[in-house]
Amino acid sequence: MSEEGKNVFPYAGIQTFLGREYRRVLKGDEDITIVGVPLDTGTSYKPGTRFGPAGIRKSSMILKFYSGEKGLFNPYLGNVLKNVNIVDYGDLEIPFGDLKSAMNKIYSGVDNISWSKAFKIFLGGDHSITYPLVKAIYKRYNDLKIVHIDAHLDILPSYGGVKYTHASPIYRIINDVGIKPDNIIQLGMRGYVNSVDSYNYAKEAGVKIYDISRIRRYGLNRILDEVIELIGESSLYITFDTDSLDPSIAPGTGVVEPGGFTYPEASEIIRRLGKLNVVAADFVEYSPELDVNDITGKTITYLILDLISSKFTR
Repeated sequence: MSEEGKNVFPYAGIQTFLGREYRRVLKGDEDITIVGVPLDTGTSYKPGTRFGPAGIRKSSMILKFYSGEKGLFNPYLGNVLKNVNIVDYGDLEIPFGDLKSAMNKIYSGVDNISWSKAFKIFLGGDHSITYPLVKAIYKRYNDLKIVHIDAHLDILPSYGGVKYTHASPIYRIINDVGIKPDNIIQLGMRGYVNSVDSYNYAKEAGVKIYDISRIRRYGLNRILDEVIELIGESSLYITFDTDSLDPSIAPGTGVVEPGGFTYPEASEIIRRLGKLNVVAADFVEYSPELDVNDITGKTITYLILDLISSKFTR
């Protein structure tokens, strides 16, 4: 069906990702399904990520003129995303006061649409959501490997006596989902918030950790060559934390850490991983209330576009 004549003004109309069709009942013809996961009960510092899905959608509306028939043009990449069917599923319904119930609701919500072969992008939400998302995706792809892009290890068994927090998804994935530690790769770790106990646990368990200093010492492309070799032909899940980015380009997150990835670095990571057998991804820890002029929201939007344009290059 032609998209000629649609309202392309970014400030008008219902806000969906790229202004695409809101589709609560999937039909099976979708190439990409966008799913919001608005939860921030798992945060330990500044909240606000429950507004992340809405914020990313708002930022993406600047590209509302995107036409599936014509694609998008990027001077560096050329014409991309032509004849790719992108739909917005809307948000999962999540209780805000009970983290265990929220984890179960997220898992069942994703499990209910797991029959769809569409590539799924989840918009967070704090990083606690990655545990039930991976749990649901792993049920379908039992060869799943994880690339975790973040400033923090997120591998505490609990935080402040709470089991499900944004400091614990990787621990939960290993111990509750059953993904082997050597199938988890972490990129970008830095700063003073990480604990020595977490680091030692991750290293001893066999998690592959590439901190930001190591990446810059040896060069990003060399590190990515190693990562790609480790992943091989396996199914891949990418979890991308906003605080992996430098605060100069991503102030809209609760635990900023100086010295993070630049946009070109993050884009290179995402685009190269997009060429692998990536089956789903989440983008978490965006807090629009902490953002400045939608800088962070637009950066995340562009990284999502980098991923899907890499995966769906035709």
